[in-house]
Amino acid sequence: QDRSSALVTPVVSDLDIKCIVAPPISRTTSSKSQRWNKPIFGLSFEVNLTTDVECFISKTQVQLMQTILKENIMNSGLSNDDVTIDVTTTDTRTAPSHLPQVAAPEEKLDSGIGSEFSHKNRHVIKSRDSKPDVQEMECLVTAGGLSMFVYEHSKMGKAWNRLVPVVRVSLIQPAFNCTRRADSDTIQISCFDISLAKCKSNTRSADNTQLVPSAQDYDVIWFRTGDGSPDKHTELTPAFVNFTCKLYPSSPADLKLDFGRPIWIDVDLGLLERLKDFTTDLNMQETKLDNEHQTSSESDLMNIVRSVAISTDYVAITATAGQDMEIDPVVKVSCSSMNLGVSLKADEREDFCQRIAANLHLCAITISTSIDDKLLSFLLPYDASIDLELFCSSPSISQDTYCVSAVKEIFVWLDLGLLQVNFGQQHLRCMNAFTQNVMAFINTHFGGNADDIDANSASLPDPTSTFHRSDDDLRTGPFKYVTSAASDTRPNPYEIVFSDESLPTMTWRYPEPRALCGIHIIPVPFTTFTSYPSPVMEEDRLVSSSCF
Repeated sequence: QDRSSALVTPVVSDLDIKCIVAPPISRTTSSKSQRWNKPIFGLSFEVNLTTDVECFISKTQVQLMQTILKENIMNSGLSNDDVTIDVTTTDTRTAPSHLPQVAAPEEKLDSGIGSEFSHKNRHVIKSRDSKPDVQEMECLVTAGGLSMFVYEHSKMGKAWNRLVPVVRVSLIQPAFNCTRRADSDTIQISCFDISLAKCKSNTRSADNTQLVPSAQDYDVIWFRTGDGSPDKHTELTPAFVNFTCKLYPSSPADLKLDFGRPIWIDVDLGLLERLKDFTTDLNMQETKLDNEHQTSSESDLMNIVRSVAISTDYVAITATAGQDMEIDPVVKVSCSSMNLGVSLKADEREDFCQRIAANLHLCAITISTSIDDKLLSFLLPYDASIDLELFCSSPSISQDTYCVSAVKEIFVWLDLGLLQVNFGQQHLRCMNAFTQNVMAFINTHFGGNADDIDANSASLPDPTSTFHRSDDDLRTGPFKYVTSAASDTRPNPYEIVFSDESLPTMTWRYPEPRALCGIHIIPVPFTTFTSYPSPVMEEDRLVSSSCF
C-alpha cells in the first residue's frame, strides 16, 4: 500500500501554565441550640499563563475541527427530539417539589383519621421559604501576552508552496474573572492593550523549512491604540477594554463596556477581500428557527438584559476604497468621546417591555476626505446629545381588541451644536469615487446570482444615454486644485491654479492644446474648502462666454 506523508504544523508554542486552587474558609460556631458555619472566603481557582503564548491557526485547521465536531455530533445518536423528551420529563419530575405544602390548622383538629392526637404531643413547624445556599467562588485566568497568527496556503500547481498571512491579533495582559456571590454574579473581561496587523502583499514566499508565518510577515498595523489618561487616584494607565456583566438572581443583568484608550482603525478593501476569501470555504451553518422560537428568544433577551452602557475615548476610523484603482479615495471619521446608555424596564408580564430609555452623547465628531494624499475637512468638530424615552402600550390578551401601535409615547431631547460643513469639488470627487468602489466591491463579493444581475442590468436604462462625462469638465475631470500667491504661476497639465490677488483669477491647463467653443461658469451656493471673497461666492447667475 502507498503511504502518504503527513505534515505536522505547530498550533501552540511555549505554553507554561500555573494553577492555584484555594479551598473555602469558613468559621464554625456551636452553641447549645444550634451549630452554624459562617463562610469567610469561598473557593478560589486561578490559572496563569506565565509565558507569552503564540497560536497559529490556518484555514485547513479550522475546516478539520469543523469536520471532527460535525462527525462526532452526527454519530453521537442524539437528536432534538431526544433532548426535548428529556427536558420535559425532568420538568415534570421536579415540578411537584415546588408546590406549596398544605398544613393543618393549629386551632382545631379534624375529626377523621388522626383525631386522637392532641395539641400537647403535636409540634407545629411553620413553613418558611428556604433560601438556597450559594457557595461563593472566584475564578481568575490571566496571561502576559497572547498572539494569534491567522494564515492560509495558496495552492500553486500540485504543492502548497506559498503562505498567505491574513491577520495577526496581539493581546497584552488579557484577564478573565468570574465571581459568584450571594447577591450577584460578576463576569469581568479586560485587556490592557491590543493590536491587529496584516500583510502588505497578498502572498509571501516561504522557505522549505518555514511551516507557519512569523511576526515579520505582518508588517502593516491596521488597529492600534494609544496611551490613555491616567487615573486620578492611582495614576495608572487604563486598560484598553473592560467588560463587566452583573447577573442578579431576581432581576435582569447589567452590561458595561468601557474603552479607556484612543483607537486608530485603518480599513481598506484589500483587507476585507482577504477576510472574505478566508471565510469562503468554511462551513458556516446557520440554524433556522420558527417564528415561535424567534419571538421567545427576543422576549428572553428583553428579560435577561436590564441596562447596557458603552463609553469610548478618542476613536478614528479611516476607510480606503481605492486598491488597484486609478483614484484612491479616503474617508476618515473621528470622535473625541462617545457615551451610549440603554435601559430597559419590564412589566409584570414576562413578554413585554414597558419602558426604554436611551442616551447618546458624541463629542467633537469630524469627517474628512482625501483623494490625492491631502486631507480636507468635510464636517468640522461637532457635538451632539440625544436622549430618547419610549413607552410601550401593553398588548391585550383578548384577540378581539385591536391595537394600532405598540408604541404609546416617544420623548426625544436633542442638544445639537453649531454644524459647520465644508464642501467642494474635491469632496464631491472623493465621495463619488468612494461610493462607486464600495458598491463594486459589494456586488463582486456579496452580490446575487449572475442571472439576477443580468436581469437587473437589462432592466436598467443605458447610463451612456442619460449621463455624459467629459475630461474637459473641471468638476468631474482629473484636475487638482492649487492655491498660489504669485500671479505668474503657470499650472501643470490637469491643474487649476487660483491666484490670490485683488481680483482672484483661475487658470487651468489641459494636457494637449485644444480649441474651446464656450465656457460655462456655475457658481456654487455654499462654502468651499478654500476661502474666497464673499461677492464671488454670492453670485447667483450663470455666466456663459464663447471663445473663437
